[in-house]
Amino acid sequence: MSAYTKAASFILDTLWQDDGFREHFHRLGVSLADLGHLVDTVFVPAYLWFKRSLDPADLARLQKSVVVPLIIPLLRQPSFREMWEQWDQATQLAFVREQTELPLAKLLIQVYHQQLDAAFRQAYARYSAQAAGRR
Repeated sequence: MSAYTKAASFILDTLWQDDGFREHFHRLGVSLADLGHLVDTVFVPAYLWFKRSLDPADLARLQKSVVVPLIIPLLRQPSFREMWEQWDQATQLAFVREQTELPLAKLLIQVYHQQLDAAFRQAYARYSAQAAGRR
């Protein structure tokens, strides 16, 4: 499971706890299990779109608040620092993303709950319209 899948799944689960979000999908005849099958195809793209839509400075601030508490203690460990220095930049970025995407999603849902609700509903609506067009 990718870091983005975990993040989008967490957001979906958190939104599902809201009566309005859950009732919206129940009216459509859709369960959380139905939505769970669509995390990678519908909700990961919605999550990534939402992140790209944020002010870059705001997103950077939120990312820093998640990354710094994780990476600084690790870099203080000589064995980890040695390994870190041997990695290329792509490997370092992949490690940081894998370790921080879920904590970032938890922070994003706290700060942007309503906006993520709207983004996930819209993503499902687009998916449903496309699926209906293929029938």
